[in-house]
Amino acid sequence: MVYPTGTPVQETILDHVKTTLAAIASPTYHTTVIEVTRLRGDNLFEMPQRPCVVISVPDVEDTDTTLAMIAKEMRFTCRCALDDRTDAQEAVGWFIQDIRHALTRDITRGGVAVDTHVTGSIPFQSDQLSSICGADVLVHIQFRHLYDDPNTPI
Repeated sequence: MVYPTGTPVQETILDHVKTTLAAIASPTYHTTVIEVTRLRGDNLFEMPQRPCVVISVPDVEDTDTTLAMIAKEMRFTCRCALDDRTDAQEAVGWFIQDIRHALTRDITRGGVAVDTHVTGSIPFQSDQLSSICGADVLVHIQFRHLYDDPNTPI
């Protein structure tokens, strides 16, 4: 059998997450995201524009099943940041809720995932010399693909 070519289900899901987060904008949301990036590390101080989101490298756990498929649990962090010294706590709180709402509007990530959960958040604020604040939003996505084809969702 020839190994399949194309886009793995995991990459399709992460691309959907990136597109979903990039669409966060007023008037639907309280925050308007300017930039979303993947695999850039977690240094938000280097991001040229804020509000922004950095999607971390996912941790993926595989489970072989008896049904010719592999079930996967993918966990990653959406590190979001914005510039706000007037009411950082409220702004970060709304940013977290905007991300939660955006990611749970379509829990199937366009029909390729089984479920999407936002499992928590960890707010942070930079030192007094910077106005950067934000949160790490923890995301858990379940998905499946054929045992011998990581590109075909089940």
